[in-house]
Amino acid sequence: MYLPLKKYLTVIVIAMSLVVGHPRSSLSSDATVVDGELTQLIGSLLQQGEETGRLRKTLLLSGIAWEANDSLAAGTSALGALLNRRTKTILSESHEVLPPEDGLRSKGLTSIVGGTFRVVKSGVRLSLKLVDAATGNVFSQVSQVLSQEALSGLTASELVPPDSDNAVALATLLSRTVSASSSAFKLRISTDRGANGAYVEGDPLTIFIETERDAYVRIYHVAWKDRRFTMVFPNKHERNNFIRSGAVRRIPEEADSFVFEVSKPYGVDAIVAIAQTEPFEDDAYVESHLDGQAEVPSEEASEGVGTAGQGVEVAGDYVVATEVDEERAKSILAKGLVVRERKESDPKSYSLSGSVGATPGSTAAKAFCYYTTVPKLF
Repeated sequence: MYLPLKKYLTVIVIAMSLVVGHPRSSLSSDATVVDGELTQLIGSLLQQGEETGRLRKTLLLSGIAWEANDSLAAGTSALGALLNRRTKTILSESHEVLPPEDGLRSKGLTSIVGGTFRVVKSGVRLSLKLVDAATGNVFSQVSQVLSQEALSGLTASELVPPDSDNAVALATLLSRTVSASSSAFKLRISTDRGANGAYVEGDPLTIFIETERDAYVRIYHVAWKDRRFTMVFPNKHERNNFIRSGAVRRIPEEADSFVFEVSKPYGVDAIVAIAQTEPFEDDAYVESHLDGQAEVPSEEASEGVGTAGQGVEVAGDYVVATEVDEERAKSILAKGLVVRERKESDPKSYSLSGSVGATPGSTAAKAFCYYTTVPKLF
């Protein structure tokens, strides 16, 4: 049975084996030139790292993101997915490359390899860097413009993410909210394909999250083009959102009765985690919603936002904030709430927008990653 999340993430209750195919095509150069230029660039990166004495034998590839401008990087493209895959293959020849979940556990025992690519007049500039996992400091970085020959098998639309304007708008929103805010403790989140993974329609998606402190966590799928914030965790199938310090939580777990499945439209979406040391103020509302007994916020309580159909959907298995403008997005991302605390005069009434600041007595942390739905992978 399919439980749709409005065209983006879909939750499937598994009743039979799920077989997912990955559409492939091949570059006219058969990736030979790409591999040659990448091998040279990665060799320079690792050599610089070795000279500093800080390069570890174990690496985590965080992903190669599309760079829109000097200050914004968000998601990836078919080219980015190719570069990411070939980079992992080349790194594996000399180092152990950890999957995202193991990379979160390894902490200071790992060097992180990350990068960006950007379309310039002369081609595509690829930049790679090595980061100390313990301190977050960059200790090696290299950059090179890929030759036209290396890109000869790609179309212009495969160089940048689908709907790149929306990707820029989403990255701008997160840079002004989550990136700009201070976290009281470390919180890490990734998909099974890293922080900027590429997926095709029908691919399953797994989220990994780790917190430095015992914390209650909410995870939102942000489809900014559609102005929707869907709380994908906790959900009707998994209510327990308490995560122990240092434990890497997989969502969904392998034994769970649901999976996240990627679907159209093509483009970049974000997965945002908000953690705090105390339960969230509107937990009672969320629980009642997941139980199918949610009270519909009144027009008066909504403070002009509208009724539940316009502000918070009460149908289905998820709490969904709809018609989210930038101010309300900032409010949700500030506190992780889809509704504000109840009015004292009417305990069954809720306001439909969150308020700034953590739950009283709680400390909070935030983290996010991107994923991109593309028509095909190489």
